[in-house]
Amino acid sequence: MTLDTALQLTIGGLVSGSLYGLVLIGILLIYRVSRVVNFAHGQIGMVAAMCAFFLVPHFGLPIAVALGLGLAVAALVSYLVDILVISRVTKIGSGFDLIATLGVMMFLTAIVELVASPKSFKFFSLGAQIEFTFLGVYFNANDLTVILTLAVVLGLLALVLNKTGLGLSIRAVAISPEIARTTGVNVQAVRALVWAAGGAIAGVAAILIASKVTLNAFYMTPFLVKAFVAGIVGGLDRFVRPMAIAVGLGLLESWVVYWLGADARIPAVFLLIIVVLGVLPSKYLQDLEQRP
Repeated sequence: MTLDTALQLTIGGLVSGSLYGLVLIGILLIYRVSRVVNFAHGQIGMVAAMCAFFLVPHFGLPIAVALGLGLAVAALVSYLVDILVISRVTKIGSGFDLIATLGVMMFLTAIVELVASPKSFKFFSLGAQIEFTFLGVYFNANDLTVILTLAVVLGLLALVLNKTGLGLSIRAVAISPEIARTTGVNVQAVRALVWAAGGAIAGVAAILIASKVTLNAFYMTPFLVKAFVAGIVGGLDRFVRPMAIAVGLGLLESWVVYWLGADARIPAVFLLIIVVLGVLPSKYLQDLEQRP
């Protein structure tokens, strides 16, 4: 193997891992505040991409405007899921939130299939046609956009959470909604804002993913699965560790495909999960069950 090939595989893995990371950010953010594992997260993002895709030809909107409106729709849908569904079912009992998000996922899938038909579409390239070569490595503007978007979203999230009053309120609700409420924090408003932000981030991830694959009602599912794998292994209560694992999964897939072929990608990922969970020390597993 040449250095050029190794660098090419690494860049490809970083791009895939960045996409997994973008999907994971919204999942982690929502879980920290509401303690809900949102299985509908990927489909909420898919709604953003679908809206943007159909707004351009049907209403003649510029692509940038259509993408912005798509993100707004995803944020609204995510907000409504919390207000109309999650906040109600969590009062019934434990576990109903998982069933509810699965129901929302299937509902959104059915709606998109009904409106857009079960066909696949070619999404906007978003810079894929602008190619570069550096040190013998080929990449395009779309690849750079994916990696930079993850860095920017993580940077903004860290800034908000650690340097603003809003971030303090979010962290307070994540630790204990009851205590946060006694200090004057509007817990419901914080939850609503986080769910809306999570939906918008899901939309960003889904739009970038759609620019690399064909657009249909199910295209987000493989990326959602990989994001959940990283979140569960790294801990849904954290950011750095699961994000590192998400990027690592992308790198692993890239190298596995090179050495063993595309069919080995999924088995290799889940084999690694089984091995890792089998050898992890009990202290680490107990730590995953505790809030930071």
